[in-house]
Amino acid sequence: MKAPQRGCSQGKILGLMRIWGTGLVAAIAFGVFGVVGAFGQLTSEEPESEVASIGRCRRVGAIKPRVEHRNRPPQTVSRRDHLIATIKTNCGRFRIKLDARRFPVVVNSFVYLARSGFYDGLHFDRVVPHFVVEGGDPRGNGTSGPGYRVIDAPPRHFHYQVGTVAMGKTSKEARGQAGSNFFVVLGGGRYIAPDYAVLGRVRAGMTTVRRIGSLGTESGKPRQVVRIDWIRIHRPERVGTASP
Repeated sequence: MKAPQRGCSQGKILGLMRIWGTGLVAAIAFGVFGVVGAFGQLTSEEPESEVASIGRCRRVGAIKPRVEHRNRPPQTVSRRDHLIATIKTNCGRFRIKLDARRFPVVVNSFVYLARSGFYDGLHFDRVVPHFVVEGGDPRGNGTSGPGYRVIDAPPRHFHYQVGTVAMGKTSKEARGQAGSNFFVVLGGGRYIAPDYAVLGRVRAGMTTVRRIGSLGTESGKPRQVVRIDWIRIHRPERVGTASP
């Protein structure tokens, strides 16, 4: 499989940043064009106990790439389900409010993979400062997935705000097609075409996501390994029961 573009074209984003100068880069980073408001909303919802302290990420080793061939799961998630995904990494934890009401198909696939341990030990292999952090590929290079694909296209007018979590795909795949790769938007969402299946939005732990983003480079390869230790799926009332 051709390596997916996963998110938006990094070259286009970097080109625009160079043309408009470092002033606009700083503006995007600190929230001009509404990003400040989004950051404020997200951080205001983070319980103090859920926000990891500012610091370095725990050093971990790279895992051996693997190949997955799983069957597409049956649809068990309904539009009435309220689900939270807690993601533990070597940089801390963050939580995603899964949007099953609007995007039940892609949420169902993600929940199935998370509950089966598919994501345990995988990497965030693409980290671009002020743009996205992305991972969930068993080969660790954005070229594979779980062995099946689902489709859950977003509305044509959808805007990827800071904290939006969506699924990566190749440029040749249909709108909303998704495997296991997912990304969190850190900035520049207005440049991302509404072609990527939406999983939900980060509602706690943006400090952790920004810490991961600080390890990014223009090439997208993070300066150190960022590992997903595990992902747990909870009902909102059971979030506090997550394992340490």
